[in-house]
Amino acid sequence: MPSVVQVLRSPLGLAWLVLVGATVVSAVLGWGQGGGEGTGSAILAISFLKAYLVGDRFMEVHAAPAWLRLVLLGYCAGVGGALIALLLLL
Repeated sequence: MPSVVQVLRSPLGLAWLVLVGATVVSAVLGWGQGGGEGTGSAILAISFLKAYLVGDRFMEVHAAPAWLRLVLLGYCAGVGGALIALLLLL
């Protein structure tokens, strides 16, 4: 059975740790829900960074052809950016 240090040194273990940390940061930012548009934008940005990380590491898109990696990146950046823009404009 691998130790905790061995798991966290693996790419999946490190991705998991980053995802947990990003979840905690999002929860802390949204705790009072009174932060305004800047807080909402930060939470959305973190959410789409998490989506990219899940696709890249856990769905193993990092080992896929370059066009598929670009599709994932374009989707996360495009949809995330559009939602943040809508939040800030409306």
